[in-house]
Amino acid sequence: MVNGFIQLHRKIIDEWFWNNPKLAHLMVTLILEANHKSKEVFFECIKRLVRRGETIRATRKLESLTGMSRSTISRLLKAICKGEEIEITATKASHIRILRYDYFLSSDLDENWDNETMGYS
Repeated sequence: MVNGFIQLHRKIIDEWFWNNPKLAHLMVTLILEANHKSKEVFFECIKRLVRRGETIRATRKLESLTGMSRSTISRLLKAICKGEEIEITATKASHIRILRYDYFLSSDLDENWDNETMGYS
């Protein structure tokens, strides 16, 4: 597992997908898996740029992260695409771009927060 955290804004609970537990679970998983900054990766023998708010994930990996079946993930990804939350470029794995990545993340860090408060020293 990768170290780090995201600060997810509460406004996500007002989104159309939130009342469907599987859609919400997949969407939050995609947000957690997305790059927080651009990074070049070597994928399918090609160097690719994966930007902030994007990830390259095989359905198999999403199955393992969510506990959902491949067919459920495929159906939910289509719904999230249709809802204009993500764009998918099909490759051997899916290159997924979360269209409102920055919208869902809060930039308001508590000024009293520090590593000692959270137990990270």
